[in-house]
Amino acid sequence: MRRAKARTGRRLMNKPLASPLKGRRIIVTRPAHQAEGLMRALAGEGAEPVALPLLRIEPVMPAGALATTLAAQARTQVWIVTSVNAVTPLAALPPPIPWPARVIAIGQATAARLATLGVNAWSPASGSRSEDLLADPRLGDVRAATVTLIAGEGGRSLLADTLRERGAIVNTVAVYRRVAETPDAAQLASALEGAELVLFTSAEAMSAYHAAMQASDRPIDGVGAPRWLVISPRLVDHAKSLGYADAPVLASGPYDADVVAALYSHFGAVHSMSDSPSKPVEPSTVPADSKPATAPKPPAAAATRAPRSGRGAGVAIFFSVLALLVSVGGVAAGYWAWMQLDTARALLVKDGEQALKIAEGVSRQQRETIEIAQQVGDQTAALQLRMEGYDEAVGQLKDRIDLGGSQITLTTVEQLLLLANERLLLAGDVKGAAAALTRADDRLARLADPRLHGVREALARERAALAALPRFDREGVALALSSLIEQVDALPLAPSVREAPEMDLSAVDLDGQRPVLDRLGDILRQLFVLRREGGETIGALPESAAATTALLLHMKLENARAAWLAGEVADFVRILTSAHVWLARHFALDQPAVSAFEAEIQRLQRQQEVAELPDLTRSLTLLRAQLEPGAQ
Repeated sequence: MRRAKARTGRRLMNKPLASPLKGRRIIVTRPAHQAEGLMRALAGEGAEPVALPLLRIEPVMPAGALATTLAAQARTQVWIVTSVNAVTPLAALPPPIPWPARVIAIGQATAARLATLGVNAWSPASGSRSEDLLADPRLGDVRAATVTLIAGEGGRSLLADTLRERGAIVNTVAVYRRVAETPDAAQLASALEGAELVLFTSAEAMSAYHAAMQASDRPIDGVGAPRWLVISPRLVDHAKSLGYADAPVLASGPYDADVVAALYSHFGAVHSMSDSPSKPVEPSTVPADSKPATAPKPPAAAATRAPRSGRGAGVAIFFSVLALLVSVGGVAAGYWAWMQLDTARALLVKDGEQALKIAEGVSRQQRETIEIAQQVGDQTAALQLRMEGYDEAVGQLKDRIDLGGSQITLTTVEQLLLLANERLLLAGDVKGAAAALTRADDRLARLADPRLHGVREALARERAALAALPRFDREGVALALSSLIEQVDALPLAPSVREAPEMDLSAVDLDGQRPVLDRLGDILRQLFVLRREGGETIGALPESAAATTALLLHMKLENARAAWLAGEVADFVRILTSAHVWLARHFALDQPAVSAFEAEIQRLQRQQEVAELPDLTRSLTLLRAQLEPGAQ
């Protein structure tokens, strides 16, 4: 009996204080990839966390499209990243990302995630909401500043609206979206079984939970329904809008430590001692008025008998003393047990007082640490502001230097484009024009300026148009015509031409039926074809028909060569065709020399050249638009 009471005392002295979360079943509705840390923290406190993800996070656009979108924000002065979810798509992009000089993160967790990407971002000194950033003096004057919000799709407009009211130029780039996930009836019923509290970190998750509860015909509040815990006053208002009648438990922030602290406050910071005795168990005692047991009186009939022998009296005395000793031992044992219990209670009270003193010391140290951290934070913030000022000044100087170099390069490119147009239009030099365009594109590529993307596209189209032009041996065709001209005098004429008499213009009858001019035209068409070159008219031919025939072929070939060298392709083809007809009419085609001459003319007739050269002015026009002062 004494040993059992002693063991009870020792258990009371050594029993640790249990977590108030022990055995509590808590539903966590965060997205699966964000709930792991909180699930471990709750399990470490002895709670029974149940994962019921009601949202999933997915990117808004592919990585390539996001990179292009961010490149368009390269000239923005400030980027504000609103959450850890907004950092995740950025981490998947290939470098470099055009980070500006100032990057602001809403929340320390967001700043820490950006630090893994090598980005030095500052966050509000306290809190992790848009209101905390807007109240932070380090944000400074944003009038006329360009600000890009890297945020989620469909988020709150408070930050953007307030910045615009303060005079900032705000652009929003949505990089992720929240997609509701509705649990099925079995999954919802399993999670709700025995649950005492459900945690929400977003309005979308609250709405999804409300819809799932309505679909399964379950009440969201009242008896049997788990209590709601939210992380901001805005979510408290959203709970009311959904018809939640109870007052939600409100955490001081979204972090795991904030949620655990709110749960401690809700379920009780310290276990009550209701399961321990309020006072020690009193030991069994002998009543104060009790007397030692005495031998029973003899019967009245035996009173007159003679007294017992001395041996019988001794036995009686022995048993009386033994009974007394047993009673005294019981009293002593009970007193000893009571003393042990009292000692255990005193030790427990002393340990509790020491624990309270330690807790007060820890709390005092925490307050001092917080004050020191705030002082260090203020100093760090001031240093950060100075560093940001230096960075901004260096950035402006670099922009000026880069702008000067860029202007020189763009002027050089403009001269190359002018040279390409001159070579093509004035000299017909396709190869030279293509070389000038290639050098211009190389210089633009080295600038790597996204604003010149349209100029480079136009250059690519113009270079392709030049490459599509066929290559012509202009000099070879002219030399071939010169060779034919030298052979004309040696060509044998047709018999009809050799036998024809000399033409006597005076013998022409001008009194016929047709007008004089028509008759004169017939005579001239028999002799030659008139052609005007450079304002001069070719004179009359010799009167000999043979000499005139050869001279006219000679002139036709000369005119064809002149047209070819001048780039007049249509005239070249027409004149060469006329020469071919003249050859067939007046020369002996059955002779080998004439046949070879005709074959060469036919070969030259097949020469073709693009009459219309491509337009190379589009790239020049776009480049000059960039050189305008307002375009920079």
